[in-house]
Amino acid sequence: MKKIVSALLVFAPLCAYGDWVKVTSALNGTGDIYVDPTTISKTGDVRQAWELLDRSTPDQGVLSVTAVLEFDCKDKKLRHNQTTAYSGHMAKGDILGIGAVPDAWQNVASGTVDEVAMNYVCSN
Repeated sequence: MKKIVSALLVFAPLCAYGDWVKVTSALNGTGDIYVDPTTISKTGDVRQAWELLDRSTPDQGVLSVTAVLEFDCKDKKLRHNQTTAYSGHMAKGDILGIGAVPDAWQNVASGTVDEVAMNYVCSN
């Protein structure tokens, strides 16, 4: 029973998003990047938001990936806190994988889709 409750608590946030705003297309034409502005939260210089990568073609069966991202707006860094891979477009279809361990902070390179997403999140 505890495992079921834990699973529901992990997946509950997945039902709470969906007001996706397209912020950019991937530079190599592989898909589009969306952010749900209703999920943006701020703690000091760090903002957190849900991001969605919607692929134009599948990569190992994955057509879309959602992620909870944290952006350090001051130091221009990001990390993934949770990712979920889906078999369908726009976070639909079967869940193919979940990662819930936060990544290490990474520098956001200039001219990348990560920079566009960070600028969007940090300005809202």
